[in-house]
Amino acid sequence: MSSLGLLLAVLVYVLLRGLILYSAFDSTALPMFELYPMGTAPKALLEGVGFPLSIYFENAAGPLLGSLTSLPFYLAFGETYLAVRFVPAAFGLGALLCGWCFLDIAAGRRAATAGALLVSWGAALAGVRSRAS
Repeated sequence: MSSLGLLLAVLVYVLLRGLILYSAFDSTALPMFELYPMGTAPKALLEGVGFPLSIYFENAAGPLLGSLTSLPFYLAFGETYLAVRFVPAAFGLGALLCGWCFLDIAAGRRAATAGALLVSWGAALAGVRSRAS
């Protein structure tokens, strides 16, 4: 069986995420309270500064995970806001792939393709809805 539906969903997802980052870069901003530690931790790790993560992350595992997973994007794109913005896009792509695999096993290839296409349009539809209100 071919997985052209998955390839199509991934291409749609990457294209729409790219367009959102290109055209609405600052209007889809990350929350302010998460941005400082998400940008500080990878920079400190790159510079070899030893610091306890509890200084920046007292009780929030989400920003901690986001900051540590932004390290490869810092290496690839430099120390920019764009590098931090790739983290949610990468998690979304991972969710799309995991959802497709689950639906493929549980409900078949057609359901997996339909689910993946719905996930791939999610960011664009959420952006349209938030701008309309």
